[in-house]
Amino acid sequence: MTTPRRGNDDGITLVELIIVVIVGAVLLGGVAIMFANGLTSQAQAADRDLATGRATVIANSLQTSIRNADAVKVEPDQHTVRAVVAMPAGGWECRAWALTAGGEMKYKTSASSIALDNVDAWTTLAPGVTGSLASADGPVPFAMSASGRQLSIGLVVAAGDVTVPIHSGVTAQARVEGSGPCW
Repeated sequence: MTTPRRGNDDGITLVELIIVVIVGAVLLGGVAIMFANGLTSQAQAADRDLATGRATVIANSLQTSIRNADAVKVEPDQHTVRAVVAMPAGGWECRAWALTAGGEMKYKTSASSIALDNVDAWTTLAPGVTGSLASADGPVPFAMSASGRQLSIGLVVAAGDVTVPIHSGVTAQARVEGSGPCW
């Protein structure tokens, strides 16, 4: 008598196992690449947002203040600018901005003259900033027109691998009665 053969083979063949492993590795590799690209894109977006935010803070501070200024002075090194700014409630205020050698845009306000001897103690508006206006001594952040009322601004703000340029000009338009010396 012969024993009937069963149609159920227990297990899988080596070829089937290799195919399953290869297909799984390809799918896992694709998912890993998409995940890595997503992380990279997210980091670039975060750097872009950070650099843009810093650039906006600097540009708004400079443009609003200089537009409302009676007098503006760019220091000879062209890395510092000071202004006598009209206040909304009346009166005036001294304001100054300086780009440090370490690449920080600093800011200070005062009711009287602002000394330039301790710029590192001023408030930091943003790190990672460089000047971009052409001058005989290399790139600078500020330049003043011959009239003494038009300020040119040229900055590059960096965060990670992203840079955001600021290139603008603003004219001092206010007239402040009885303003004091800010320099």
